[in-house]
Amino acid sequence: MRAVLLIIVSLAAMAMARPEVDDNTSMVTMDIKQRQLVILKLLNHIMEPLMYKDLEDWGKNFKIEDNMDSFTKTDVVKNFVKMMKTGFLPRGEIFTLHVDRQLKEVVTMFHMLYYAKDFNTFIKTACWMRLYLNEGMFVYALTVAVRHREDCKGIILPPPYEIYPYYFVRADVIQKAYLMKMKKGDVDLKLCDFYGIKKTDKDVFIIDENVFDKRVHLSDEDKLRYFTDDIDLNTYYYYFHVDYPFWMKDTVMNKNMKTRRFELTVYMYQQILARYYLERLSNRMGMIKDLSWNKPIKKGYWPWLKMHNGIEFPVRFNNYVIARDTNLDVIRLCEEYERIIRDAIIKGFIEVSIYV
Repeated sequence: MRAVLLIIVSLAAMAMARPEVDDNTSMVTMDIKQRQLVILKLLNHIMEPLMYKDLEDWGKNFKIEDNMDSFTKTDVVKNFVKMMKTGFLPRGEIFTLHVDRQLKEVVTMFHMLYYAKDFNTFIKTACWMRLYLNEGMFVYALTVAVRHREDCKGIILPPPYEIYPYYFVRADVIQKAYLMKMKKGDVDLKLCDFYGIKKTDKDVFIIDENVFDKRVHLSDEDKLRYFTDDIDLNTYYYYFHVDYPFWMKDTVMNKNMKTRRFELTVYMYQQILARYYLERLSNRMGMIKDLSWNKPIKKGYWPWLKMHNGIEFPVRFNNYVIARDTNLDVIRLCEEYERIIRDAIIKGFIEVSIYV
């Protein structure tokens, strides 16, 4: 597990190294190494304008409406063009899969990339999206497409904490790195031990992410942050979802990957939960309390994360009440799903009523 986050003063540790590709290289003759570098270019400094002239030209000169024949499914292109006229999530806004409209938009983007007939069309479409569509949607659609396209086999995607560190690195750690950058490493040595900052002989600053301000303390659950907030564990969880998206149909997924995919998903959650129990027992914290919709959650959670627009992730304070007047319909729906699952376990099958 990654217990220590290494941050160089220039913040280069939170961005990918800048790859170089010959601008005159033909996409048709690209080998796997050159394709890898193009993907890295597209994901480099994702919140900033595209800095590579060759990719910018590919994107600006590519007209989607004029290249419908370059996709295996023209209805996907027509649907994408229709959604463009309606409007996608603006650039700079926060993207989430849990908003139905945003999910529909990003799945449409994935279909555009996935159904491109060749790597040439795939990259040009990706360059166009990099220029004009939401950054978060682009990263998600591109990473899923790369993992599932046959002509992208062998391409290694960078860790998500290098592409977008805000979901993985605590806001106070990023802020410390910014301060050291602005002060050129001139920090008060008295505070270094308190904040877990060390300086090596090579003028490299190391910020221990497991050292946090204990003045902000919700409950004894905070002692498990080394596991629940572990960067590598969350990276594994992210790429598991990229390989097995809940929204992806079996007709799209690779034959080897779709075999018992949901059974594998349940197994993955069981393994993470088993390890979580192990960490709890190691810290003498006992079993997890059963969740009830009608009882408050005693232990709160403070994620310590902040998105790129400055908005902090919501905090769940101690004794959080789930059932409220505004979400009773959602709770009823969850209870109905629970009943269906219980009945299926007992009967061995699911009964579905179809009304014509």
